Amino acid sequence: MRTNEDSPSWVEQLVSARIGIGHAITRTPSRAGEPRVHLCSVEAAPLGPLNSLPPRRNCGGAGLTPEEALRSALGELLEGYCASFMEPKNILFGTYRQLRNHHEVIEPERFALFSDRQYARPGFPFQRFSDDAPLSWVWGYSLVRRKPILLPASRVYMPCLTRPGEADIGHTLSTGLGAGPSRERAILSGLYECLERDAFTLFWMNDLPVRRIDLRGASRATPAGRVFLEHLAVPGHEYRAYDITHDLGVPTTYTILSCQTFQGPLHVVGAASRLDGSQATLKALLEAVQGKPYVLWQLQRHAGWKPAADFSNVTDFSLSCMLYTAVRELTPHLLGIDQRVSAELTLDALPRWEPTDATTELEELVRRLEAQGYEALVVDLTTPDIRSLGLTVVRVVTPELQPLHADHRWPFLGGKRLYEVPVRIGARAERVKEEQLSRYPHPFP
Repeated sequence: MRTNEDSPSWVEQLVSARIGIGHAITRTPSRAGEPRVHLCSVEAAPLGPLNSLPPRRNCGGAGLTPEEALRSALGELLEGYCASFMEPKNILFGTYRQLRNHHEVIEPERFALFSDRQYARPGFPFQRFSDDAPLSWVWGYSLVRRKPILLPASRVYMPCLTRPGEADIGHTLSTGLGAGPSRERAILSGLYECLERDAFTLFWMNDLPVRRIDLRGASRATPAGRVFLEHLAVPGHEYRAYDITHDLGVPTTYTILSCQTFQGPLHVVGAASRLDGSQATLKALLEAVQGKPYVLWQLQRHAGWKPAADFSNVTDFSLSCMLYTAVRELTPHLLGIDQRVSAELTLDALPRWEPTDATTELEELVRRLEAQGYEALVVDLTTPDIRSLGLTVVRVVTPELQPLHADHRWPFLGGKRLYEVPVRIGARAERVKEEQLSRYPHPFP
């Protein structure tokens, strides 16, 4: 999130041990022998109408300067805060079949949720999102149709307050939350995350081939190369970067950071999407560096934990992010991506997007989604107190894009893209069957 760096009063209005939406700020400056990246975390206060814990209890951020790291952490804080306020007066209750007679409503079949095979499994906890599923709905705005539209509230709020008899169509994730100094910047933040998770999940679940991005050949003559060499390339830290861009053509980079720690070898991943490929790569590298202390903490917190043979106890991101470090015999699967490299390219060879205004950048992303017949929905979550600071928080919902699951027991296997995109990009000759998808949990935090 970009904000005015010279706004101490703005920070003081958000973070306070007594009345802030954040309790305390912890700064971790870069240390000798470590990547020259600043880390920051903000402890979130209990929030929302139920005084519940926010979806992100500790909100973290990374940056090349202390200000960048603080802004990033505060952005996460704002997203969780605003997403927890579900105003009953803004909610309509009913089925798609009932509401479509009088309102513009998003079609249930657009959502990439679960497969017929999953719904038929005994004990499956979620209900099918059908035309007759009783749900709470909230007004959003379609960036494609350019008009207001109703969408399920459970895809928007965290936590989502449900009514008796309401269908549970699937767990809600934080993907698509975005904060910024303008509506356009906030939407871009949320939309890029949706695109990143879609690209990564398609790659991971299908074991797709990738192109390796050669970081060793980075040049100080380019902005991206200079940042990598001056801030990230330190002895003892090995970075792997891969181009996992797919049919939508939005550059997406997946990275793996490997290094030695007091707990032994550590492997942390990151990913990012941007219209500029080098910026996507730098963002993905920063995500990996930011995840290093978090994964170390999870290893301590879950000391002695072992996955079940079918990985059925990998039930949230805190476990998936440490899996390939905690279980050494699984590490080769994480690093085995090198065996699927189809080509190599430099940072300079990645697609470029000349810096421009946020409106033009957003229009380009929406154009690419619209060309595929996909939707992009936005719900403004900004609470009055946050709006008074000149900030905006939104939820972006992209129904057709492939979501990344948190619980390995319940992956989203009902989306068309999961099966069609590998064929569309020429990575497979025919659609895979559901049982042919990767059985290994993803490594995301």
